[in-house]
Amino acid sequence: MSTVSMVFFLAAWFLAGFVNGLAGMGAAMVALPLVAALIEPAALVPSTCLVVTVLTIYMAWAYWRDFYFSDIVPLLVGCLPGTAAGLLILLILPPIALQLIIGLAMVSFVAWQIFYKQKKIHAPTWPAGLVAGGATGLMNTATSFVNPPIAMYALHVGWNKESTIGNMNVLALASCLITCAAQASAGLYTPEVLWAALWAAPISLAGQISASPLLRRVNVLFFRKIVLVVIACGGLLSVIRSLRILLS
Repeated sequence: MSTVSMVFFLAAWFLAGFVNGLAGMGAAMVALPLVAALIEPAALVPSTCLVVTVLTIYMAWAYWRDFYFSDIVPLLVGCLPGTAAGLLILLILPPIALQLIIGLAMVSFVAWQIFYKQKKIHAPTWPAGLVAGGATGLMNTATSFVNPPIAMYALHVGWNKESTIGNMNVLALASCLITCAAQASAGLYTPEVLWAALWAAPISLAGQISASPLLRRVNVLFFRKIVLVVIACGGLLSVIRSLRILLS
């Protein structure tokens, strides 16, 4: 990787961590389309999962007091088969097809954020929790996007702000650890994957920590709209790039 590419790689991950610190999610969604052309496609998702795990450890520690284990038991159980399915997808699909799925997932997440209207609060149920947990494990392992299904479930059952932040990050950490174990057992952590994660993790963590003092000054709701624009643009670019290669 050239010096210019390396600077861009580190800047992309710093931005991803910064966004994650302010919005509570989005690191992988911001970083993936920016760094996709800099490392091998097969190393993209595994290295991103390792970096997201580091970021999630910090967030889970910061919001540990707002976590309630009983809230996430069904989701945690659902993560296990979801992770197995995600690993199967990751091993079978060619990297460029996986990039298309990642792009579509990003665009779908933005569309859900824009158009979803909460009509009523639903009581937590095991079936709903298992579905949300399965989707979390699958998406995290196959695309490294861990938070969207958890966020959807939080709205579905009406978790308050504090519970959402605490539960989301602790559950995301558990899912990330399961995912990393599954990917490691499948031999996906090549030297290139570890190299990318080794450089990206500390710079993204620095970006996340640097965002903390700005929380009191920045309108978080407005910033989340900016994040959605970034995610949408990155998702569209990933879809267009992958379709060009697949159709060429």
